[in-house]
Amino acid sequence: MLVAAAALGAASGADPMAQVKSAVAKAQRILSDPGYKSAPQSRRAELLKLLDDNFDFDDMARSSLGPYWKKLGPQQRARFVGLFHQRLERRYVKIIEDYSGARIDFVNQSRNGPDRAEVYTNVVNPMLAEPLRFNYLLKQKNGVWKVYDLNIAGISEVDSYRKEYAGVINGQGYDALLARLAQP
Repeated sequence: MLVAAAALGAASGADPMAQVKSAVAKAQRILSDPGYKSAPQSRRAELLKLLDDNFDFDDMARSSLGPYWKKLGPQQRARFVGLFHQRLERRYVKIIEDYSGARIDFVNQSRNGPDRAEVYTNVVNPMLAEPLRFNYLLKQKNGVWKVYDLNIAGISEVDSYRKEYAGVINGQGYDALLARLAQP
């Protein structure tokens, strides 16, 4: 869904909701271009850049492993972050493309201290019986707001990954998790 691409512009210290709105508008422009369907690889690169600029994939990866993160060495961490990053990019690009016609209603934002915020949105799509609650959890890093988690219909993406990954590690081992993340 478009909202997955939403996050932030590079404006230092800007209002989190304004930055999310700006990123959503950029994603909508990319997807509404008639040339997008005929040249998806080059246009997909624009969506990937939008995601990379606005999501803190490193923090999301670290949080998704929970206590297992501390057991990994630097090379293992780097490998995990790379695979996690690629997996999330593939997932979010597909969601963005699938929900490209949805309307995004910006409901509210809240601040949790000077460097944390949550932007509340509803995704309105004729395919859905009710609007989908889709919230962005952001933190300010070096003056730039970055998404560190998504809350979709009351469920944290990072918490979901943490539970899934712990189950794989406990049942099959860490290498099995890496193999799963590497699959397209």
